[in-house]
Amino acid sequence: MIHASLIYQNQFGTAAMREVWTEPAMLQAWLDVEAAVALVQGEMKVLSKADAREIARNCNTRVITPQAVAELYRETGHVIVSLIKAFRAAVPKAGERFHLGMTTQDVLDTGLTLQIRQALRVLVPALFGLEDALLELAMRHRKTVMAGRSEGQQAAPITFGHKIAVFASEIGAHADRLSECAHRLMILTLFGAMGVQSSYCFVVGDENIEAFTRDVGERLGLAVPAVCPHQRTDRFAELGHVLALICSTLGRLGMEIRDLQRTEVAEAAEPWRPEQFSSSTLPQKQNPEVSEWWQGLARLARGASSALTEVYQQHERDISRLAPQLHAIPNLFLYASAALAEATRIVSGLQVHEDRMWANLMIGGGLTMAESVMLGLAEQSGRKVWAHQLVHDVAIQVATQGGDFIEILGLQVPVNCRPENQRSDVRDENWRNSATDAGLVFAASPAVTGYLNYSRAFRVPNVDELALAPEDLIPQRSRHLDAGIRLRPSATVSAALAAFYMRAEDEILFGADESGFGANQNAPEPTERVGLEAELRWQVSGTLLALASAGYTRAEFSRSGAPIPLVPEWTTALNLRWSALPGVVASIAGRYVSERTDGNDFSGTTYPRLDAYVLVDLKLLWQTGRVGWSAGLNNAFDEVAAASGYGGTLYPVTGRSAYAGINFSL
Repeated sequence: MIHASLIYQNQFGTAAMREVWTEPAMLQAWLDVEAAVALVQGEMKVLSKADAREIARNCNTRVITPQAVAELYRETGHVIVSLIKAFRAAVPKAGERFHLGMTTQDVLDTGLTLQIRQALRVLVPALFGLEDALLELAMRHRKTVMAGRSEGQQAAPITFGHKIAVFASEIGAHADRLSECAHRLMILTLFGAMGVQSSYCFVVGDENIEAFTRDVGERLGLAVPAVCPHQRTDRFAELGHVLALICSTLGRLGMEIRDLQRTEVAEAAEPWRPEQFSSSTLPQKQNPEVSEWWQGLARLARGASSALTEVYQQHERDISRLAPQLHAIPNLFLYASAALAEATRIVSGLQVHEDRMWANLMIGGGLTMAESVMLGLAEQSGRKVWAHQLVHDVAIQVATQGGDFIEILGLQVPVNCRPENQRSDVRDENWRNSATDAGLVFAASPAVTGYLNYSRAFRVPNVDELALAPEDLIPQRSRHLDAGIRLRPSATVSAALAAFYMRAEDEILFGADESGFGANQNAPEPTERVGLEAELRWQVSGTLLALASAGYTRAEFSRSGAPIPLVPEWTTALNLRWSALPGVVASIAGRYVSERTDGNDFSGTTYPRLDAYVLVDLKLLWQTGRVGWSAGLNNAFDEVAAASGYGGTLYPVTGRSAYAGINFSL
């Protein structure tokens, strides 16, 4: 078995994950199920308390060894019968009451579930660890410009941070998928031979059967399903699919690193140790072998997942699904753990060659800017199709004959479309601005990440704002300082707290001008905003997710101290999502907005303040195969409040409204 190889074992699974899937661990999971059943039967006086305690005390692999079960298995040909006989041999008196009322599938399925739970406790933190490493790398290179590529060809500029952020979001989605399928996995299988609990009814009594299964479930930390899941192997298939997706994402990440490490590209590379080798005959080689390995693991994972999707069985149950489960599920967890561990190491130490990225971007003589140039020409000329054809022809000429793209294009652009012949007022000093951004991200531990960011920005009035504005409207300029911390104390809870300060010059506000009419205008004095923002995400259970946020903002004109119009001091939001049934998600969302000053009130005393309000929205989503249903009720309590107001004229929030929809996917 490759996982036992001294040379290759860590290539196929981590040590922590191998511990979960050893034969002693599997046997102990079976014995944990047997012990829980015996203790509850003792409480119900089906067994004597002495026998129940004796059974539970001996349900461990020191007493019942894998070797003992294996020796009997060669005789009986049945694994759980071998377990029963081994237990009776080790504990003769109480052993005669061992496995009372149970069936093989109860032990195998519930034992497997316990192992899956332990495997998730190893895997999920590793998943979050990689997500954090990717986010840190993305933040560090959010302004590292490189060539974006499609169909293997340079297309348009992007940043390396954007490329990595896409992978980070995909890893985050996989964590969500594991969380969503957990409530379908973490269930007790205790239904007897044909799944109708007839043997348990006989043993504990019809009137006690519900309490019996509930108490066993509580001892094992598992939910009790409404119906027997013996034949419901779809939950294992779903898990296998998610694990295969994780491996496939890492395979895609590995392919990206491998392509960027090619000699002709050389934009990124795996970390390298001086004592490391890549070839037994080519001493100069630095191969991305670790990244390539993830692609191989992804292929194995997809094969294992495919085996689990064969969910059909004959009648109420057969053993055909046991072989794929025993082989595929452990291997899927092992493949994922190995790939995650190495991906986190590679991402954390990835060599990024920014100078090479820029040089590659310039290879085509500026061709990667063709889209931006085309859009600029289209805006100046009002002729998009003409601009597209012109830029296309010049680009093909440069690609086939060489030359400087911008220089050749400039000779063919009509005079009236050139920037120097456009409106001169856009070159006014007030319209010449620059932006800067500097940040620091630090990880105190895998569960604690902090950041500090300073930036200078500007905002140019858009077309709608200029249409209703005086001629002297100019861009607003601002400075921002942000600091925050992100906490992930457990796999189910994450929180964030941030503080910010913003000072804006010439902020663009809408309000009454000197003539009394509404217009977009620059604020009469600088504005300042100081505040705090907090967020909390809590996976309360397998079916319930809580999201909460709160914000406090002190927004004032810097000299007079008057409040900035229409900016609430407090805002809060709470969203509860409940997935009680497969395919059904119900949510309730509430938000609170505190009092605000009128949009025309630049002193804070001219008009009455707008009242605070609370809005509650209800939503129900139901997916049945290819058909999706949705229904909702916005502003459920028909709150009457002003969303905004100018000069005492109020503009209300939308009243109670209901909606429903249906969609069908081919």
